[in-house]
Amino acid sequence: MKVKLMLLFLLFGSALIYAQWSTSSYTPTLIASDAGEQVLPKVAVHTNGNTYISYFDNSSGSYKLWVKLLTSTGEAAWQSPVQCSGTVFDSWLTDYDLCVDQEGNAIVAFQDLRNGYNSVFAYKISSAGQQLWGDTGLSLSYNASTEAPDMVPVLLTTSDNYTYIAWQHKSMPGSVQLQRVSSQGNPAWAVPITLTVIEQTTPTSVTWPQLIETDNNAVIMKYFVDVGTSYFPSRYIKSACVSTNGNFLWETAITQTSGISPWTQIIGFQPDGNGGAVFSWHDDRDSNNAYQAFYSHISSTGQLITPIGGAYVSSLTNYQHFYPRVICDPVAQKAQVVMRITTLDQNQYGVIMQEFDYTGNRLLGDEGRQLESIRNTDYDPLYAWNHEGLFHYIRSVTNSSNPNIQMISAVHNNEVGYYSSWGTNHLALTETSKLHNDFYPHPDGYVICVWEDGSSNGDIYAQKYWYTGNVGLCNDAPANVSAELIPPSSVLVSWQAPPFSAPIGFWVQLGDTLAELPTSSNQYTFTDVAPGFYHVIVRALYEGGHFNSQGTTITVTEVANDDLVASAERLTIAPNPLHSFGSLSWQTTKAGNAAVSLYNLRGQKVLSETLSSVPGENSFTLNCYGLPAGIYFLRMRTETGTFNKRLVILP
Repeated sequence: MKVKLMLLFLLFGSALIYAQWSTSSYTPTLIASDAGEQVLPKVAVHTNGNTYISYFDNSSGSYKLWVKLLTSTGEAAWQSPVQCSGTVFDSWLTDYDLCVDQEGNAIVAFQDLRNGYNSVFAYKISSAGQQLWGDTGLSLSYNASTEAPDMVPVLLTTSDNYTYIAWQHKSMPGSVQLQRVSSQGNPAWAVPITLTVIEQTTPTSVTWPQLIETDNNAVIMKYFVDVGTSYFPSRYIKSACVSTNGNFLWETAITQTSGISPWTQIIGFQPDGNGGAVFSWHDDRDSNNAYQAFYSHISSTGQLITPIGGAYVSSLTNYQHFYPRVICDPVAQKAQVVMRITTLDQNQYGVIMQEFDYTGNRLLGDEGRQLESIRNTDYDPLYAWNHEGLFHYIRSVTNSSNPNIQMISAVHNNEVGYYSSWGTNHLALTETSKLHNDFYPHPDGYVICVWEDGSSNGDIYAQKYWYTGNVGLCNDAPANVSAELIPPSSVLVSWQAPPFSAPIGFWVQLGDTLAELPTSSNQYTFTDVAPGFYHVIVRALYEGGHFNSQGTTITVTEVANDDLVASAERLTIAPNPLHSFGSLSWQTTKAGNAAVSLYNLRGQKVLSETLSSVPGENSFTLNCYGLPAGIYFLRMRTETGTFNKRLVILP
C-alpha cells in the first residue's frame, strides 16, 4: 500500500527579544513618568524602526514639549529627551503634530506664545538629538496676531523629503494656511498659501485641515467649511489638491448637506494607494438626533467616485453611528470601515464594520457586519489597519459600571477576505483611563500605540503591536514552509527562518514523531510514514521555552496499490501566483478522468472539477475568480497517479 500526502499548513514562529518593548499587556512600556503631568503623546516611526515619541510636560511649572527616541528594539537612544523651547499656554493645550522625514529625523510643530500670541513653530531633531532647524525652531506664522492667532498645525513629509505644514488662522472669518518647507528648513513659498471662503451674507470659515500625499509630491488637503457661528456652524467637508509650486490643481466638495457636529474635528482620511483619498465621518443630516456614518472616495484628479455626501456605512436604524475609522487595501482595491454604534440614548454599545470596493459598493451587505452586539460594555474602535490583506482594529474597552477604566485590545480577522472568524489580543489591561491615543504603522507589520495614562499625574505609555497579534515580540511563523512526498513513504518538510524573529531552534512534528532541530536547519525528512491521518506541526522555539500558537494540519491519505504517486513536478500551474485564472498542465499515459480539487489552509474543499485526460500532455484553465486571496493546495488524481501543487491566489 502506497501513501499519498496532501499537505495543508498553518505555520509557527518565534521572535527577536526586545530589551525594552514590553511583552505584557499588564505592564506596558513606560515612556515618561516625571514629577509633573505628561500629556498629549504623539508617535512617528521611521522605516529603520526608530520611534519618536513627543509629549508635553509641566514639571517646570509650565508646559514644555519633549521628544524621546527609541530604537527598533525599544531602548532609549538618548540619555535624556530633547526639549523644544518655547512658551506654551499654562492652563490649556491644543493639538499639535509629529512626523518623521525620509532621512529618519523627527519634525514636530505646535503653537507657541513667545510672541505674545499663538504662532506656529516647527522643530527638526536628528536621530543624534541635534536641533537641525535651530534651538528656537522655525517660525511659520505670517500674519498672526492677538486677534488672529495661528493654531493646531498638522504635518506631512512627502517622498521628496519636503514637509507640508498646515494650520488654522483664527481670523474673522477663519482660514487655513499652508507652507512647504525643504529638508534644510527653507520655506518653499514667500508667504503661506491661504485657503479662505468669501461669503457676503454669512460668516464662513475654513477649519481643521488634514493632509495626505498624492502624485508628483503634491498634497491633498481635507478641510471643513463652517458657515455661521464658530460654536455651532453648518459644517461641510471639502478637499483640495496643492502642487509643489503652490498652485491649486483642483477643489472638490465631499458633502453638500450639513449635520456634522462642531466637536467632530478629525475625520477618517486615508490614501487609496492610487493617488486619491477616502473619507469617513458621521453626521445628522436629517436633523433627527440619530447620527449615521458615511464613506467617500476621491481620485487623484479630484473626481468624486462615490456620490456627493458619501455612501452610508450601515443601513441599521434605531442606532447612533459614531467615529468611523477607515483604512485602504490598495492591493485588493478595497476599503474597510469600523465604527462604534450605540442605542439612541447612548446607554449601550456595539461595533459594526463594512467593506467597500473603490466605487463605493458595500460588500458586507447594506447593514454591514456586526462585530460586537449591543451591550453595556463599550467597545470603541480607535484605529484601523490593514496588513497583507488582514484587517485589524485597535479599540478601547470600557464597562459602563466603571467608566474611568479603559482596556486597549486589538482584533483581526483570521483569513483574508473573511470576516466571521476573529482573533483578539490585548495591548493594555491596566485598570486606568487611557487618553489621547496615537498610532503609527510600520511596513514590517507592526503598529506603535501611545497613550496618556489617566492615573496619578498622567504618565505616558506605549506598546508595540505586531500583525501576529502579539505585543513586544513578533512571534512570527517560519516563512515559505512546504512539504513534499518522497516516494514511497517519506515526507520532506522545508521552511525558512521567521523574518522578524530570532528563534533558538525548531520543532517539527508528524503525529507522535518529534524532531528538535537547531536554528541552522531549514528542512527535515520523516521516513517510513504509514498510511493514515497525521497532524504535522512546524514550530519555532525562542527564549523562555515559548512557541508561537498552533497551526493547521497536514493530512496523509491512503491510495490504491496500483496507483502511482507522481511528483509535483509533473503538474504545473502558470502563472503561480495568479489573480483569477491559471493554466494547469499535466502528463498521463492513460486516457480517462482527472479529478481536480482545491483546498484552503483550513482543509476545506473550495473547488472541484472532473476533467477528461488523454495520453500525453493535457491542459485546463483553472477559474479561481471570487476565491479569497491566500495559499491553497491543488490535488489532481488521474488514471496513472496523484499530483499535488501549492497555489497562491493574489487579490
